Amino acid sequence: MNNRNVIGIIAEYNPFHRGHRYQIETAAAAASADAAVVVMSGNFVQRGSFACADKWTRAEMALRNGADLIIEIPVARCLGDASSYASAGVGLLEATGIVTHLAFGSESGDLETLQAAADHLNAEAPDLQEMIRAFQAAGRSYPAARAAALEACCGIPAEVLSRPNDILAVEYLRAVRTLSPVPVRRVGPGYHETGIGKEALMSSSGVRQALREGRDISAAIPENIRWQKIPFLLDESRFADLIRYRILTAGIREIMDCPAGEEGLAHLLKEAARTEDTPEGLILAVKSRRYTYTRISRLLYQLLLGITREQAAEPPEYLRILGFTEKGRELLRDMTDGAATLPVITNVNRTKVVSRQLETEFRATDLYNLGCGRDLCAYADQRHRVLLPEEKNSSERG
Repeated sequence: MNNRNVIGIIAEYNPFHRGHRYQIETAAAAASADAAVVVMSGNFVQRGSFACADKWTRAEMALRNGADLIIEIPVARCLGDASSYASAGVGLLEATGIVTHLAFGSESGDLETLQAAADHLNAEAPDLQEMIRAFQAAGRSYPAARAAALEACCGIPAEVLSRPNDILAVEYLRAVRTLSPVPVRRVGPGYHETGIGKEALMSSSGVRQALREGRDISAAIPENIRWQKIPFLLDESRFADLIRYRILTAGIREIMDCPAGEEGLAHLLKEAARTEDTPEGLILAVKSRRYTYTRISRLLYQLLLGITREQAAEPPEYLRILGFTEKGRELLRDMTDGAATLPVITNVNRTKVVSRQLETEFRATDLYNLGCGRDLCAYADQRHRVLLPEEKNSSERG
């Protein structure tokens, strides 16, 4: 695999759909790449929730549809803000030593403007920072304050930092050091839209909503995925009592020590936990201009999993492989032959890596399985083997 172009993608695949396959194929063509490495969220995802299918199921979906190697993002970074999530994903891709290009979705597809926004934020000019603080003091959330300040101070359109994929794109560009960026303009419905677009493209939000409503999603899912057989987890109430218990038993300082926590938010959650019996109810009871829906949602699961600010600040300590194709096996061989700059884990039971990150991952899987009502022993992380689908990827690029 030496001297080949390999695209890297940071993804959640919650769940995998035709739009994701389109991104892999389009990015590979743009970069003249013949292999794709994906770093993927595990059982909890960046918007602040549980994944609709476990990480092994979602990894297999991707491996059958263009991905060649799947690496897990540590859960503490999956439940972080855009900057934390993006920097971890980019760091993992660069640590493989074999990825050459970073591919990412973007509503605008405007690399020049996205790069300019990233450069301004990285420069941390005093006047920009002062303006961000002023907008925050006026009651705006940090993301809204930052977008307004970039427009007022640097001429970057505020909408660039108000659209989910563009926000992440800017954070990817802030973090990247060695990879060539390949933006893929988003097609079909927007991130939060739930309808079906042209060429049967739907957003992940739309697919999850369709599943909740019992609608057929065959048109939006690659034909080689038997989605009817997947035990999708869509009921947030399964985690409600676990989350309320953690809020009620945690001290104010413990809640404040979560990455998304602070004192005012901790007190509000304590009050809401006595009256609200669903995660949605808790979030809506506390939500304000200052405390966004997503921030509160992340906080609930950070608290549930015991993730602290210290843990969230730790860079990834290993490359944990969830699965690979035959082509991915060659990539993996190059990584283990010296290309990778982090330890590569293919078997958690045999690894010599001793890591709090890995222990947190095991706990996250146990809690996910508890919410799913699954046997904790049978579905534990330690019982899973790395995936190697027998079928060839439907979009294999030769």
